[in-house]
Amino acid sequence: EEGKVQAVISYLEDKATELARIFKKPRHHYLEWFCLGSKLQCVKRGKTSVWSAWVHFKGIKSNTGNEHVRRTKMTDIMKDKAEYSELTEDEKKALITEFDEVKNCVIKRPPNITARVKSSECAKSFQAVQDELEALSQCAGVEAFIFMVCGTSDFQMAPKAFFTSAACEHFMRIYLRHVLPLTSRVQCFQREFSTVFFIPSQSLIILMSALGDVTKNTSATMEFTRYEVAIIHKYHVKLMGWNHPQWVNPSDLKGGIEALENIVSALANNTCRFVEITGAEVDECKHKIADGAVITPETEP
Repeated sequence: EEGKVQAVISYLEDKATELARIFKKPRHHYLEWFCLGSKLQCVKRGKTSVWSAWVHFKGIKSNTGNEHVRRTKMTDIMKDKAEYSELTEDEKKALITEFDEVKNCVIKRPPNITARVKSSECAKSFQAVQDELEALSQCAGVEAFIFMVCGTSDFQMAPKAFFTSAACEHFMRIYLRHVLPLTSRVQCFQREFSTVFFIPSQSLIILMSALGDVTKNTSATMEFTRYEVAIIHKYHVKLMGWNHPQWVNPSDLKGGIEALENIVSALANNTCRFVEITGAEVDECKHKIADGAVITPETEP
């Protein structure tokens, strides 16, 4: 199976070389069309070349014992192809075997995926998906549109958008004025969603866990709008160290991510915690409520 797959790949690579020679374009231009030009794919697919093995050992042989300034340049070695053309099949196999042993002695490292490579891979993959959607539109008569945005901060990429239907793109441009602002909003949402959604949930989970620990009741639930009745009166506990002027569900707090992170930090450090109170304190709380006071967690630990 592997041999047949390699034969197909070799055929496509030869065709890419032939097309590059005919149309005077870079070889990788056609490899990208064949979806074989990806650096990641080439690293996974690459096999030892007889030419590379011969050049490697020829270079070592030519420069052994020579000073750095007198060493033969690789370009000069590669120009002398007479010796390479005289190699027999057995000699070629022996070169490959020996070269593979040399490579296996080197510690294997993953490919260096830089920000530039990531951007390039995204561009190529987006183009490949675009080609697939165009073909599907022609074949099955369906229409589609796609957005690609950068979801991480370790490399920069301009948002991309593609429509198989010109009418759909025209509608989007009229309705939203321009596609780029929409893709930018999608990108911002992608980056902020996990933080905005996760932190309130995390703080609520910590609060419920703390309430269950102090009341010895794992089914105890957190209440914000009915804090006096559902927490103080019911469980005889109160919350101390709440470090935000608002007393609402964390998902409704004002102040952005920083305010939420401060609450989570206080809960994690136990400066914001539930404490047990006496029956007298519960009665005092009831009197305050009867007088019209609104009871909220104490802000001092």
